[in-house]
Amino acid sequence: MNNHLIFSGVDVTQIAKEYATPLYVMSHDILIERIRLLKSVFTEVYPNTRILYASKAFLNTGMVQILKSEGIGMDVVSGGELYTGLMGGMDPEDIFFHGNNKSPEELGFALGERVGTIVVDNLYELKQLRELTASKGIRQKILLRLSPGLKAINTHAYIVTGQRDTKFGFQIDRTLFEKTIPEILKDPGLSLEGFHFHIGSQLFEGETYIKAFHVILDLVKELKATYAYLPRVLNIGGGFGIPYDDKTEPLDMEKLFREIMTQIDEGFAVLGAPRPQVIIEPGRWIAGPAGITLYTLGAIKTIKNTRTYVAIDGGMADNIRPALYSARYAADVANKINKEKSQVYTIAGRACESGDILIWDVLLPTIESGDLLAVYHTGAYNFSMANNYNRFLIPPVVLVKDGKTQLMVKGQTYEDLIQRDIKL
Repeated sequence: MNNHLIFSGVDVTQIAKEYATPLYVMSHDILIERIRLLKSVFTEVYPNTRILYASKAFLNTGMVQILKSEGIGMDVVSGGELYTGLMGGMDPEDIFFHGNNKSPEELGFALGERVGTIVVDNLYELKQLRELTASKGIRQKILLRLSPGLKAINTHAYIVTGQRDTKFGFQIDRTLFEKTIPEILKDPGLSLEGFHFHIGSQLFEGETYIKAFHVILDLVKELKATYAYLPRVLNIGGGFGIPYDDKTEPLDMEKLFREIMTQIDEGFAVLGAPRPQVIIEPGRWIAGPAGITLYTLGAIKTIKNTRTYVAIDGGMADNIRPALYSARYAADVANKINKEKSQVYTIAGRACESGDILIWDVLLPTIESGDLLAVYHTGAYNFSMANNYNRFLIPPVVLVKDGKTQLMVKGQTYEDLIQRDIKL
């Protein structure tokens, strides 16, 4: 055991032995620790604030139970995420429904379940929602998602969302000010609670959030002067970065929120208006460090004077992020945790794609086939983006809690792969 990796108090070689690999492992303790740390630097410091978990990072009914137990709401982006939240026991009032192309069926489902807030993304959705609320005779709370026209600093192009050229949100222009918002304010079926923006993901500074806030504040000044309207809610999204290697400094959340909230408080004070409720939507920041993935190492291929490849029993089907975003991960040989790291290896996935490389050129102890690899910080966007490419099975999720393990999500079987097929 002295040479084995211990994760959340449990020997991971024993977890792999019991459940097989590839395997997602989530720590209940780390999830709770992350949530409570956020509370301690945000909701417990600044009155009239709220945390919503960005469900797309990692979601199943067990995760919903954890969120509910900690008093955390959810942001969802699809009917499937909404259904999972409801089946996990989340109060519909604590669910915010996002998405840039919600279907009429999804909107109807949300209205029927009395979802707390719908975050309206565009005119097409707004038209559908107005028709649905009118036909049902109900009044629905909404936020408008706005695009502040800012590009996030030092993050991948695929996870930048707040720039001018984006598929997300309303452009802040005269049409929004002179037509869209006034029509909403007059609509008896809609209650415009405020505004939402989301700049992007993997952000490590507060500057872009603050710039985005001031763009929104300029709009609010005009709305107050022209329509006597003030937002009751300001949702600044998430995107809080986490380090995936030891070269990246963790984000100082206390400092970040101090900088952001100071600007928001001062901005509304100058406006002579009460500060609205401020909402954040962390996903990766909560779930990412709470997860590791375990793989068994198999084929070893050495190309003289070039590189040594070591293949795992997983790959881009269970972690597509390296192929999609060039995401980088840290890893250890879990059954040789104290051995000297003296060899450089490239960790290759088993998908039939040359781009299925999990980690390039990582320093590890001498590897043998059958060794166990642990990849860190895989709690976010690994299980949630898992797929059946090459008809690989989606691995199970195991939760570690109080020194014991339990299945959180069953792994797929070959029978699962074809259960929806229809023979011709």
